[in-house]
Amino acid sequence: MKIEPKSNLNYSNIILEFESPTSVRNKTHYLVGFVFLVLNKIRHKLQGYKSARGFSSDLIEKALAHDLSIITRWRDYLKKYTETTNNDVFKGKKILELGPGADLGVGLLLLSEKAKSYSAIDVHNLVKATPPAFYEYLFKYLEKSDIDTNIEELRKQLDLTEGERNEGLNYHFRKDFDLSLFPDMHFDLVVSNAAFQQFDNPVKTISQLSKIAKSGAKFIALIDLKTHTRYLKTKDPLNIYRYNDFIFKPLRFKGSPNRMRPYEYENALKSHGWKDIKIYPRLQLNMDYLPKVSHTLNKKFRDDSNQMHYLTVVICATKL
Repeated sequence: MKIEPKSNLNYSNIILEFESPTSVRNKTHYLVGFVFLVLNKIRHKLQGYKSARGFSSDLIEKALAHDLSIITRWRDYLKKYTETTNNDVFKGKKILELGPGADLGVGLLLLSEKAKSYSAIDVHNLVKATPPAFYEYLFKYLEKSDIDTNIEELRKQLDLTEGERNEGLNYHFRKDFDLSLFPDMHFDLVVSNAAFQQFDNPVKTISQLSKIAKSGAKFIALIDLKTHTRYLKTKDPLNIYRYNDFIFKPLRFKGSPNRMRPYEYENALKSHGWKDIKIYPRLQLNMDYLPKVSHTLNKKFRDDSNQMHYLTVVICATKL
């Protein structure tokens, strides 16, 4: 796939899609899902957590396209949330990303769009496996684009970070995911892409954000609420919600879904100093399908407040 340089203007990535599994096999999917829970637990114990996305970082064109799509999505939802037509939503901002995943491409791209600084924290040091060719490809992309940026300064920031000397591009990994390492009242914008659903304690993370985000800071997170197992995520997207805590919790590991629902994120944000919370559905279950499986879910997920038809959402909020 060839990526052509394109302007960061007039590119909308606000969409609502629907997922309609073709068959309902509740008993079979319960058993199959349980087997995958066990196998994934064993695999993680033996191999650890190695991938934040469904493809290798060696696929550098695909990796850059992925990073570009993340930034475009954040930009468009921030514009919608703040009701602005201004595309420079990252300019001059001190940005914190939670769970950056496989590379530092997003951080470099945000700096190219005149962000004041980019910081990121993750549980696993996945970026150490990023091939140097990826960053060279990214720099060549920026050189050919119409984005006015200082490539040499970006190279310098990357070199500093890779040498564990953070400056404008800050990367940290900690198994405890403790945000207290960042200065209080520091960040203008907190972003996350498909990571919150994997945090061990999202409420604690949101609580810590309230101390390091400035008043008026914006929060935007895409949260993937569905089953992650590749075989089941389209056939039985609510599979992880079938099991009671007695079964599910012992089979969890760092990086597996936490099963928090949108209203729980909203309540956590409200109780820790965030306002104007908006939840934008991005991927929904077909409402004809949901009644066929909802009665087989664990009881705590049968109430309407769980909005089980939401499979992926974008949540935006503002710090008081």
